[in-house]
Formats: sequence, structure tokens, C-alpha cells
Amino acid sequence: MCMLHGGVCVKATALPEAQDRAIVLSANKPKSLAWRAGSVGRSTVTESPPALDHHHLNTRPLIFMSKVVIMLADNDIARAYHALVVATSARAMGYEVHLFATGLGALIFSKRPRTRLLGLPALAMWLIKRRLKRLGAASVKELARQCLSLGVKVYVDEPVLKMLGVEPLEGVEVAGSLTFLALAKEADLVLTF
Repeated sequence: MCMLHGGVCVKATALPEAQDRAIVLSANKPKSLAWRAGSVGRSTVTESPPALDHHHLNTRPLIFMSKVVIMLADNDIARAYHALVVATSARAMGYEVHLFATGLGALIFSKRPRTRLLGLPALAMWLIKRRLKRLGAASVKELARQCLSLGVKVYVDEPVLKMLGVEPLEGVEVAGSLTFLALAKEADLVLTF
């Protein structure tokens, strides 16, 4: 299988003994190095995509990451929207997804969710929400509820909840930074928004 990444074709294969870990990508050129997470699989990087032939169709399947941890640290509408879209997409693809909301990001998973738009006044925020609605895109509030209904495990930072004086949505677990660190340590992929 050939995956295009920044104009470079990455052909990956998996080692048979690594059925439950993340894939490792490494380049065949010392100055061109792709992402590396451990010695689980092998890949080659070529300068341009090779012609599609039977060899590429018969390669063994890729091993994908199974556990994704996302930290949402702000209630900025752009960050929250992207974090929630990534979480729902990853969950829909079968990943185990944990979303940890801290700072103002905890407001997204409160009973009265609030978002803001960094650097723009309330009128711009209203226009963006209106445009999203016209496009038929889900609101941040709808995406937060969709995360929970899809089985994304959502955690809200307990000290932040107390500081902000808000209550979490049903289905949201209250946890601390130690929970996030434990989840991140075991995760195949950690994203922050």
C-alpha cells in the first residue's frame, strides 16, 4: 500500500509479531526521516509514487494505532471544533478515543457549554456559528454530545470544574492530571488542541 505524505510515497509493511502496536515509518535515506514510534514495522520512502501494480496491492495490511488521547485545553471554537471532529472521526474508524478537557476546554463539556473565538468580537462569532449552521455542519455542542454517544471517553479536569463553577454533562468523567498522564503514557497517539 502506498500512502502519499507531503508528495512522498510511503510504503509500509508490518512485522508479524506486532499485531497490537503502532506502525513505524522510517525512511531509506538518512536525511529524510519519517515518523518513528518504536521497532514495530518497516517502510520505505520513495521520492515519487511508484506505478500501481500487483506488488503494491498484495502487501500486508498496515497496523494502525489503537488508542488515541486528545487534550482540549481551550474553548476557542476552532480548537474545540477540530478536537471534536478528530475524536468523532477516530472513534468512527474504530479507535479507542479518550478526550481530556482542561482549562477553558472544560466549558465545552459542561451543562451550559460556551465557546469563544480568539481575537474576534461577538459579531464575528455569531457569523461563524451562522455559517456553520447554513452549511449543515454540526455545532460544537452537537459534536460534544456526538462524542459521548459514539463512546469517546471524555474526562474533565476536576480543579478546573471547581474553579469555573460548572457541572459536567452526563457521561463525562471527572478526573485530574494524573489520569491524563496515565492515558497519554499508554496511548499510541496524543494530540493537543
